[in-house]
Amino acid sequence: MERWQRIDCAPAAEAAGELRICCGAERWVSRMLARRPFGSLEAARAAAREEWFALSTDDWKQAFVHHPRIGDRSALRARFGEAAAVSSAREQSGISGADGVVLQRLLESNREYESRFGYLFIVCATGLLFPSSSFAVPWSARYDHVPSALC
Repeated sequence: MERWQRIDCAPAAEAAGELRICCGAERWVSRMLARRPFGSLEAARAAAREEWFALSTDDWKQAFVHHPRIGDRSALRARFGEAAAVSSAREQSGISGADGVVLQRLLESNREYESRFGYLFIVCATGLLFPSSSFAVPWSARYDHVPSALC
């Protein structure tokens, strides 16, 4: 059974747990629960997108707090269990080939970003390969952004 089907069929508390793996904003989770059943993956994705963009900046920040740092599967496993760690591993599969220098650079870059903006840098890592000089670009390109102008 796919995750969207489990969310459709599960009792509310269990479905909320599945949704929190996707997004840690409680308002988003509540709104997604209210929209069940979705009936299809496409409908679930459309609802998720609509509800995400209906959130406030504070809701987004709440979601960011729950998001794993790239490469930090142990924190994800501790918070949500093995299923979430496996899901994250698929999303971040390119990092498995990274050497210690690249991993240290990722850690330092994320810390610098968090220090500047108050939340971690989030990027879709699906398909990114490490080591990759192109991966350093998203972080450095965002250092000059003004958060209030992005929301």
